[in-house]
This record gives sequence, C-alpha cells and structure tokens, in this order.
Amino acid sequence: MPREIVRKLVTLGRWAPSAGNSQSVDWIAFDDREKIAELSAGILSELRRFTRLASQPLLRPLVALAVGRETAKQASRYRARFEGLRERAAAGEDPILYHAPVVLVGHTAKRSRFGRDDAIYAAYNLMLAAGHFGLGTCQIGLLQLAYEKSARFRRLLTLPDGRTAQVAVALGYPRRAFRRVVPRRSPNLTWNPR
Repeated sequence: MPREIVRKLVTLGRWAPSAGNSQSVDWIAFDDREKIAELSAGILSELRRFTRLASQPLLRPLVALAVGRETAKQASRYRARFEGLRERAAAGEDPILYHAPVVLVGHTAKRSRFGRDDAIYAAYNLMLAAGHFGLGTCQIGLLQLAYEKSARFRRLLTLPDGRTAQVAVALGYPRRAFRRVVPRRSPNLTWNPR
C-alpha cells in the first residue's frame, strides 16, 4: 500500500474533534510484514497467557488483582475462542491483524485525560475516509488489550516515551465487495425520561 495514502488518511483523521482542541493524537504505522506478524504473534501469546492464568482456580484471585476482576472473568470465559484463534494462526491464517499491509496505532500523551476519546474520533474519521481510497479497515481491540495488560507487548510496540496506545486500525484492500450492509438493530430512543 502506498505510504502516501496512509499519510493522507492520518491527515484526514486530524480533522476529528478533540477535547479542548488538544489535537493530541499521533500515529505509528507498521508496514513491514515481519513486524506485523510479530505484533500478531505477540497479541496471541498474551491472550493465551491471560486465558491460561485466568482458567487456573488457584491463580484466578491473583489474576483478578493484576488485571481486574472483569477482565479475568472475560479471559476465562473466552479461553476456547482464543484457542481457536491460536489454531487458525497455526494453520497459516492471521486471525488478529488479517495479514493487513498496514497497521496504524494511535497514541497520546499518558497524561491526556481524554486521549482515548480523541484517538477513537481520529480513527473513525480515518476509517471513513479509507473507503474513498478503496481500502477496508478494522479496529483491532485485541491489540489494545495486549498493550494495556502486558509490559512485554508494550516493549514490542515501541511507542515514544511518555505516550500510550489508544487505538489500533488494520488497513488493507478488501477481497470482497458487499452489496449491502450488515443488518443492525434499531436503537431505543427515549425522550425526557422521568
């Protein structure tokens, strides 16, 4: 994928609103296939470690202390799903980053109170603009989970000092064209609740 397109997308992302007009979001782009494969393998490794630890009855309380009770519960519940991801990876698939030619990681200053919000808005702008260039996108929440819970993965990501990852987006050319959008439920809207 041409780097100029990625530069344009990041530039378009900057027009998203940010808290206090801080414009705090910067990006790291990965387009080296080996590095992207290393990131994907790192995410799988961390997921496997979390789910294994969270599934051990004796270790469950310690895991809950380390990563939070809700995260520990989710890891235990999703162990079979994560094992399925690992099996797909062993078969040559990339169930995490989808062999994307580019992975973008939006990051902000650690002290930024609304950094996550700002990064998600910028990513959303970028993702909407990507369609204009014939690109497909996917926000990669599992990268964010691995980043937040693992010092080893944080070292792998190599963000500048004082920065923290807030959002990750895979970019690529879609293999298929869809004739219609996926069905969505109608949201509830309540006026002036009492």
